[in-house]
Formats: sequence, C-alpha cells, structure tokens
Amino acid sequence: MINSDTQATFIKFMQIMVAHNPSRRCRKGSADILVNFDDIYPSNILSENNDEQTNINGLDAALHTFQICGKQVPRGYWV
Repeated sequence: MINSDTQATFIKFMQIMVAHNPSRRCRKGSADILVNFDDIYPSNILSENNDEQTNINGLDAALHTFQICGKQVPRGYWV
C-alpha cells in the first residue's frame, strides 16, 4: 500500500529497479511507472484521509494495470 509516508521509499525502490534490474524489459517497465507516477498516485489523493481505503483500492488497481516486465512474460520467467 502506497501512502504519503511510503511514497518516497517506493520511488527510490523503483529507481533502483530502473538502474540495476538485469532485464531490459523490466527496467523499461519500471521507468514507465516512474514517469507516470503522478498520474497513478496524484499527490492530492495521497494526502487526503477522508476515504482512505477507497482511494487505496482504486490506486492499487491503477498500478496493477502496469506490467513491469512486459505483456507476454509469464510469472517467474527471467527475460
């Protein structure tokens, strides 16, 4: 779950993935998440506490639409 407290840590982790993942496809997918991070997790939603669980479910669903290592890569397969 990403919230305003864990946002910076998640971004740093994704930056490490972009720089050091052995798979070029996974590096590109991680970079796509970083580029689109503000669209996936708008800062105004992360700071709101009024309906946090609904916001989190919607945001996590948005993140699940990104396939970091590509569309046709089976789980557990190293590209």
